Order: sequence, then C-alpha cells, then structure tokens
Amino acid sequence: MGCGGILRDDKRVACALFSERIEARGTEMAKIIAIKKVMDMYIRSSRKAHVPLIIGYARLLLRNG
Repeated sequence: MGCGGILRDDKRVACALFSERIEARGTEMAKIIAIKKVMDMYIRSSRKAHVPLIIGYARLLLRNG
C-alpha cells in the first residue's frame, strides 16, 4: 500500500510532496500515516514561515503489488 500528500502554503502553492510505500492495515491507518507525515513536514517548515495548517482529505488510492 502507498500514501502520498502535498503540503501547500496559504496561497495553495505546493511547498513539499511525498509519496511512498507503507505497511498499513486498511485505509484508516493509511490516512493516519499520511496526516502524521504532513504534520512532520509542516512542523519542520513552520520555522521558516508562519502559515495556518489546514488538513484536507481529497481521495485515497489503494494499490497492492
């Protein structure tokens, strides 16, 4: 299974991207892992600029193999 996401600024410009294979048991765990990764990216980048954090969930694509 994989997860990915985009960290955007307040003008919706992409600041960081991630995509990787993960070991998750089900879609809920994949969502939690993706949110955790975005939070880590946000915390690291927020030292440079103070922008609000808004987490939006668009879709989940599952692929085995």
